[in-house]
Amino acid sequence: RRKGVEVRAVPAEQGRIPVERIVAAMDGRTKLVTAPTVGFSPGFRTRTAPLAEACRAKGAFFLLDAAQSVGIVDTDVGELGCDALAVAAQKGLMAFYGAGFLYCRRAAAESLLPAGLGRYGVTFGPGVGETAVEGVDFEYAAAARRFDSGNFNYLGFLAAATSMSLLQEVGSARVDAHARGLARRLAEGLERVGLPVCGGLDAPDRVHIVTVGRPGEGGHDTSSDPAIRSFHRFLTDEGVVLSIRRGVLRFSFHVYNSESDVDRILDLAGRWAASEPLPEARG
Repeated sequence: RRKGVEVRAVPAEQGRIPVERIVAAMDGRTKLVTAPTVGFSPGFRTRTAPLAEACRAKGAFFLLDAAQSVGIVDTDVGELGCDALAVAAQKGLMAFYGAGFLYCRRAAAESLLPAGLGRYGVTFGPGVGETAVEGVDFEYAAAARRFDSGNFNYLGFLAAATSMSLLQEVGSARVDAHARGLARRLAEGLERVGLPVCGGLDAPDRVHIVTVGRPGEGGHDTSSDPAIRSFHRFLTDEGVVLSIRRGVLRFSFHVYNSESDVDRILDLAGRWAASEPLPEARG
């Protein structure tokens, strides 16, 4: 905005990215459209195809935030239709904070000039070492490398490389199917207990995240619903790792989870529901 750019924010609707409203907000001046592949709360998958099509028609750059999906959800950047995709390493990639990756389609990357310079984002020609600086004449590195800046987080990337190797050994599609299966099992069980699962049992855009409650009924990590707060305290006291995000309880699954994890949550949910008032119906 300091540079005169108009930013148009399109609010989520019951936790879902309103794709049609984003498309309607675009015009001939639109330069960039960004959206998450999966929202962090209540965790629904975004339909990217209409956004990709609209961006191509308008000549806009399409950037996806894949922090909640890569490493868990089977991902094909070609199918997503994006120009670029960014991901943090500490979530689905099971590495450390302070590391991340940027995919950028080569033609799209080379149509852009970086806002800042980094030694790894430029080249001084063949035979010049990566730490050497030869005069003031340089070329930007090819494709997404031109956006590298600063020094590499070697420890962070070593952890990410190890984790990614393990994930590749299992297979992206198998990880995805496993996490979705656990999410489905949990959603079914919570519905039987009488808890309000966001999106209902058959939400077509649910992947590996299951949420309970009413989206938007609270702050970033709080809920205004006393029942949600009570259930959260009960589960955390029993050693269950989960969070409250924007008013709802959030359970997220990965390759290391098992059906026994789900069954334990459902057993605890049944015990809690037998003695406490249930949260209000989902939105």
